[in-house]
Parts: sequence; structure tokens; C-alpha cells
Amino acid sequence: MKISKTILEVPVDTLKPDRQQPRKTFPEEEVAGIAQTIKAQGTINAIEVDENDVIITGEIRWRGAKKAGVKTVPIRRILNITPEERLERQLIENLHHTPLNSVERENAIYKLWKTGRYKTHRELAQVLGYKEETIRDYIEAKEFRDETAFGAKVSTRVITSTRGLPKEEREQVLKKVEKGAVRPEQVREVVKTIKQAPEPIKEKFFKGEIPAGKAKKVVEIYKKAPKPLKQAIIKEEVKPERAEAAVKLYEELERSGTELDETRVAQHVEQLKKETRMEEAQAKIQRETSKEVLSGKKEAFDTMIMERGRIFVREVKDVAWKVKGWGIPTMMRVGAESWIEAQKYFKQIRDHMDLLLRSSPTEKGD
Repeated sequence: MKISKTILEVPVDTLKPDRQQPRKTFPEEEVAGIAQTIKAQGTINAIEVDENDVIITGEIRWRGAKKAGVKTVPIRRILNITPEERLERQLIENLHHTPLNSVERENAIYKLWKTGRYKTHRELAQVLGYKEETIRDYIEAKEFRDETAFGAKVSTRVITSTRGLPKEEREQVLKKVEKGAVRPEQVREVVKTIKQAPEPIKEKFFKGEIPAGKAKKVVEIYKKAPKPLKQAIIKEEVKPERAEAAVKLYEELERSGTELDETRVAQHVEQLKKETRMEEAQAKIQRETSKEVLSGKKEAFDTMIMERGRIFVREVKDVAWKVKGWGIPTMMRVGAESWIEAQKYFKQIRDHMDLLLRSSPTEKGD
């Protein structure tokens, strides 16, 4: 390669663009900005061309000059330039002057690497003024992109952020980015969540049943939860808000020096599951009620009474369920003193139930 020291003025229309250069896009606003500068100051930096007047570097300046309507532009000729040397000069100019988009940069760096001109990533990095790890990232991203056929919607940084996941999971995350289900800036957190998530939560995320933000929250709660609660979270038997509140309660008790008994934790989780089922049942009733009112099948007042009745029956069933759970094992756990104290409340409940049963309407035959 021989670089001329002489700068020549040549007709702007004699120059030709290089169809093989790494830059493929030339934003109109950039060209217009260069055109304004050229009108005011002329073309300050010479355009590099080969012996055939094909532009090596400076195509943005050439396009700006044409837009500005000038007749000639300054050039510097470079003779006997090899394809590898041409690509290297083009890439360096584009990287440090008018930036390439990430896919153009990725393609150009990879193409330069594959020339065999550089023995190591470090050598190429030194030529381009990049860190060695950055060059390694671009090359790995290009190879993964070619293997999986992801387009320009997925940037190099996004592909690099998924490294460390199995290939199939990387592809699934990147497909979500392509479709807009995951934002590029979310990818690092999504990858972290996937690495920590149990299989059922991971599967729900990939199926689109839970969004990225919710998956992250569930995994954070799951990591802190004791075993009985972990299983309930996976099976979605306890809502995330309830699970989070339970975890905070357990942590508070442990900080106060209370040692959590696994059996009692399991009982607490069963109660949480029951409350979740009741909430879901109530929400279902409310939906059905709203449909009946909106369709005119029920008056709002009648429906309200019906809904209150259903809620009341569920509350009574809940009390009955709790009472049936009390017995000798309960006495053994709470101790005789507490059991004796509880007996006065048992009598109050019994007396009140007798009163209700005597004064309430009953079904025939009761």
C-alpha cells in the first residue's frame, strides 16, 4: 500500500462508492449536516480513493459534498491497497468518526478477523483501539447470529448478554427481544432470572404465561422461601404478594431470635393456600355476578345480597374447617395451660351456635 502525500482536487462526480465497505446506512441528517459544513467551510479532510477513483474512506463527506452542490472535492490517492488493508482503514474511520450500527460493526470486525491477517484477538483489538474482550464479544456474537439467523433487530450487545445460557434458552430470549416481549435493556436481568429460576417458573416465562418483571419478582421470593412455601410458589398455590409477605414475616421472626418450626411453617403455608383459593373463588363469583347484572339477568341489589350470602357461607365453612383441626395433638403442641384458657372460648362458641341453631330457619326434616 502506497499513500500519496499530495492532495488533489477532482470533480465530485468522478468518485465512486465502495459497495463492499462495512457501512450500509447513511442517515440523511448526517449527510445534511456535512453538507452545511461543506457549504460554509469546504471539504476540510481529504477523501481517500484508490487508483480507480473508488472511495476508501470519506463516503459521508462525498455524499455531503454532492448534496451541497460543490463541483470538486479534495482527495488523497492510495495505491496498491489490498482488500484487507482497505477494510481495516474503513473500519477504523467508521468506528472512531461516524459510528456504524452494532450489526455493521459486528460484520466488519468479523470479516477483518477472518482475513487471517491477525493471529490473536488482542492483535486486532490493538489495531482498532478496542479492548480484547470487546473483539471477542463481537466475533462470538457474529458466529451465533449466523448460526441462528437473528436479524438486525437484535443488537450485538443483546446477543452478548445472553452468553452463559444454553443455546436453546439463548434463542428463546432473543426471540422475545425480536417480538418486543423483552426490552433490550432488560436482557441482562432476564438472563440472571433464568439462571436462578426453577424449571416450572422458567417454563412459564418462555411460554409467555408470566412477563419478565413478574418472573424476576417470583424468583427473588422463591430464593428466600422455606421449602413448603417454595413448592406452593412453583405450583402457583400461593399468590406472589402473599408469598412475599410470608417471607418477610419469617425473616422478621428469625431476626427477633425465633426459631421457625418446619411443621408450623407448613401449616402456615396450608393456610396461605386456602386463603388464595378463597380469593380466587370470590373473584370468580364477582365476575359471574357482574355478567349477570350487565346482561340484565339480575338486579344489582339482588346480586349484592346473593354475593354477601356466598361470602358468609364460605366464612362459616372456614371456621368449621379450623375447628375440626383442633384436637389432642393441638393440645400437645400448645400446652395444657393454653388449652385450658381456650376452653372458655370453646364454651362461648358452643353457646352462641346453640342460640343460632334454635332461632334460625332450618331445612325440612332437620
